[in-house]
Amino acid sequence: MKLSLLLILKFAIILVAILADGSVQLSHAQEESEPVDQIRSEQIDERLKQIDENVQLSDEEKQAAKDTLQQAKSELEQIGTWQASAKKFKDSAKTLESDLKSAKQSLHELPETPFPPKAPAANMPLEDLEHRLSEAEAVLNTKAEARNKWEAEPKRRAARLTTIQETLSAYEKELGEIQTELAGTPADETLSSQTRRMWLRARSQLLTAAIDSLKIEREYLELPQSRELIEANRTLAQREFAIAESEVKPLRTIVDQRRSADARYQLRQAKANAEKAPPELEDLAKYVSVLANERVDLSNDLASTRQKVATETEKLDGLRTEFDRAQRRVDAVGLSQQSGQLLRQQRALLPDSRAYRRRIRERQVDLGEANFQLYEYQDQQWDLSDLQDELAAFPSNRQEAAKQLLTNQRQIIDDLANDAEKYMTELLKLDDIENDVVTTTEEYKDFIDQRVLWIRSAFMLNVRDFDTAADAFRWLLAAANWQQLADELLRDVRENPLFFGLSILAFSCLLYLQKPMRRTITSIGEMVMRRGFSRFLPTIRVLLLTLVISLFWPAVFAVFAWRISSTLSASDFVRCIAAGLGAVAYAWFPTEFLRQSCRHFGLVESHFDWPRPLLRTVRRQLAMLLIMGLPLLFLSELLHAYTAQPMWANSLGRVSFIALMLLCSFFLDRILRSPNGVAQQVLIHAYNRWLVRLRYVIVLLLAAIPLVLAGLAAIGFLETTQTLAKSVFETGCLFVGMQMLRATVNRWVLMRRRRLAFEQAVQRRAAIAATSSAEGAPLVTEADEIDVSGVSQQTSKILGTLIVVVALFVLLSVIWVDVIPALNYLKEVPVPGLSSISVASALLAVAILAVTYVAATNVPGLLELSLLQYLPVDAGARYATTTLCRYSIAILGVTLAGNALEITWASIQWLVAAMGIGLGFGLQEIFANFISGLILLFERPIRVGDIITLGDTTGTVTKIRMRATTITDWDRKEFVVPNKDLVTGRLLNWTLTDPVNRIVIKVGVAYGTNTRQALDTLLEVAKTHPLILDDPAPIASFESFGDSTLDLVLRCYLPDLENRLTTITDLHRSIDEQFNKAGIEIAFPQQDIHIRTVEDKIRWSNE
Repeated sequence: MKLSLLLILKFAIILVAILADGSVQLSHAQEESEPVDQIRSEQIDERLKQIDENVQLSDEEKQAAKDTLQQAKSELEQIGTWQASAKKFKDSAKTLESDLKSAKQSLHELPETPFPPKAPAANMPLEDLEHRLSEAEAVLNTKAEARNKWEAEPKRRAARLTTIQETLSAYEKELGEIQTELAGTPADETLSSQTRRMWLRARSQLLTAAIDSLKIEREYLELPQSRELIEANRTLAQREFAIAESEVKPLRTIVDQRRSADARYQLRQAKANAEKAPPELEDLAKYVSVLANERVDLSNDLASTRQKVATETEKLDGLRTEFDRAQRRVDAVGLSQQSGQLLRQQRALLPDSRAYRRRIRERQVDLGEANFQLYEYQDQQWDLSDLQDELAAFPSNRQEAAKQLLTNQRQIIDDLANDAEKYMTELLKLDDIENDVVTTTEEYKDFIDQRVLWIRSAFMLNVRDFDTAADAFRWLLAAANWQQLADELLRDVRENPLFFGLSILAFSCLLYLQKPMRRTITSIGEMVMRRGFSRFLPTIRVLLLTLVISLFWPAVFAVFAWRISSTLSASDFVRCIAAGLGAVAYAWFPTEFLRQSCRHFGLVESHFDWPRPLLRTVRRQLAMLLIMGLPLLFLSELLHAYTAQPMWANSLGRVSFIALMLLCSFFLDRILRSPNGVAQQVLIHAYNRWLVRLRYVIVLLLAAIPLVLAGLAAIGFLETTQTLAKSVFETGCLFVGMQMLRATVNRWVLMRRRRLAFEQAVQRRAAIAATSSAEGAPLVTEADEIDVSGVSQQTSKILGTLIVVVALFVLLSVIWVDVIPALNYLKEVPVPGLSSISVASALLAVAILAVTYVAATNVPGLLELSLLQYLPVDAGARYATTTLCRYSIAILGVTLAGNALEITWASIQWLVAAMGIGLGFGLQEIFANFISGLILLFERPIRVGDIITLGDTTGTVTKIRMRATTITDWDRKEFVVPNKDLVTGRLLNWTLTDPVNRIVIKVGVAYGTNTRQALDTLLEVAKTHPLILDDPAPIASFESFGDSTLDLVLRCYLPDLENRLTTITDLHRSIDEQFNKAGIEIAFPQQDIHIRTVEDKIRWSNE
């Protein structure tokens, strides 16, 4: 019994020892995969050989079978990679405990704080010091790479676990489908089915190996020891980097100091040599002194640049560390209020990317100069490689001294070349580091901007906030704070009396001129409203006067805010007052400009002809908004700027902001929905029927924007709503400014149109006077007048389109630039019911379609007005070009929208095929007409403006659409003809290749007329008409002897069909007049009636 107990005890001890041997066993590594029907590469090779020897198979069948088998063989070859990966993680798991123990031991041996490094010997040469520094910097770079690697390892590990889970799900699903297919029996054992089953078996083996390997890797990464090993290695790498850095920093300082000392020593020696140099060597000694001075400057620049490199490297490391911590914190905690506050603080502390970019641009000049100097020093090194040639230029009794100077010169130049090369290297290193700082800053900024707007900055508004608001009020009304403001202002006045004196003088003059400028605006407004006024300069003058009047009070507030915030000793209260005043000035100026523009006989009433009732309403409501809204804005921005007490901004500041939003909503409602508001004016003046129908919907949406912002602020999104409110306000200002700019352009076009019309009227009146005064003078045909209306419309359309393009650019690149990155966060939010499509993708697709619509509507017309009409192409070619441009824009927009929704051709080709079959039967006529329309645009058998005859209809082609073409006949009736009929049917195009057409006029003259004279008269009439072509020349012929007339025919040609009826009328009238003058009678048909009397007896006998 005791023996058996001893045996059991020994066995237990051995088992515990085995299990405690320092290794970690992976549970999945001990599992055995389910047995599968294995296939080997030899079987595939044998099958390939059989296929090659089979003469009954066609080449196509053989090639298809070979491709499938080669793919199966490729699958088998990849199994080894997965098996090797699984083995690597199994082995890593076995040594995990020992690796962790080794890392902890190494960490324990290293001090937490680096020991001071051993200082180099004082007499160590500079070359040895630089060599030692190079070695230390190489070690530091290696440690930095190791540190960066282990710093990124937790993030890589988390991403890898996510990828493994996604890949496992896809592989297991595919493996299940393959096993289901292999379990079934094919209907017929064809070569294709056999090779496919072999490929499926190979694919199944590959997926099994991949799944096993991924599970082993996942289990390894999820082990607690694995996470501990990563943390231990991170800490170890950080300490090793700190130790290496502690060795490099003092060594850099010593090297820079030693180099500077050597340079100064060389300079002292050179100056001493220059002072005692004989006249023959004076120039050489001075040049050596100059070189020594250059080395002193270069060594200082090198030391300064090295210090900048060290500083920027530390800044970059800190920035990357903070970025990594922020990412891990957000991943762990989510978008909480605390993380949002931290992200906002971090964003305020980010480096200024614009300043870095400016320094990088400016450094390019330093790099060029340093590179040039380096080449110069290297060339001088080459010149001094042989001193004997240089010594020959000096007297023999001075060659020893000259040799010493030349030796010193060569040594200094060698040092300069060495330092210049190092300086170039440090400049390039600084350039790379600052570029990395910019890149990291932009990435960090985008990371914050994508998330911070979606995070609450405060709790929901509640009763306790009013207690905090009371504290904020007491702080605002504290006499000590206002005393600080007065002291700062008085101190600034004493320090800058000239500036304040000039400012007071300027503002006094501006205040004194307010009334005269208003009277001037009124008088100009009355003048420009007179009928026939055609000068544009008064409009510009009124615009500038309105700007100056509107600028007074905003400028006073802006200057006051600038001065009190620029002092270094300003307190937090003073800086908050400056922030509030700056916000008031920023919002006051555009609002006041709009209010002053709406004054009676002001800019928009007299010059832009906007409705007077609307302007009265807008001006009155804007005055109320400024009186009540500016104090609320001042209070909100003041408390928002006071970061020492963020709860004050969330209480009193938030209440002020909500009140401001409610006031703005009331203001918009009054302006938009009052009896004289925008909605009523749209009904009266708008030509867009959709705008008229949706006017109240648009009004409600606009008035609801401030209400939505107020609601978001109440539930805690205060920072978000303030950012959005600023962007919405700027967007409104941009819209109003765009309308005013368009109105200004239209005013200029109108004045130009009036002036041109007046000049043309004067010219016509002068021509009429000249014609009436000349006795018997023929009527002179005037040159073609400018189409004033057409030119004005074209100019307005081009400039209006350019204004819209510029406004969109400003909208996206300036106003909403801080909000757009936040939309990227919506990529992670799926559309309800459509998990594969994100909200960001849907919004992007809608935006693309909207831009496509605007572009397809305006770009073709702009292209025709700005380019095509100046090219030597006809109207049909211009219409075809603009139509194809519109189609291209639409196709491109739909394609981009589909890409935004991740709709690829592979995902919809089956749907397109099915729709193609269905539509081919159901809508084949529509598709035929669409394709025919494209043929008409490309082949151009007919063009817009062509005159064609189709059946019994003759008219002008006015439109070529996707489905049908419109033909307008001479009675102004529009015939809509399917495009298919125009392509497949027969038609007559009068103007396809040659618009020249012939007029045939038949004239009958009386018998006895001199036919030669009559023919000459007809030719003369045709030749004198201005529209009749000389080539082909008119032809007059004597056709036949009629019953009552001699038949003459005049044939002449017109360049086009536009004036055909008018020309025929002119020719008929001229022929009649000329024949009357020549005494030629135009005959008409005559009939002789013979009356014979019949005897009565004959008549009675008949009865």
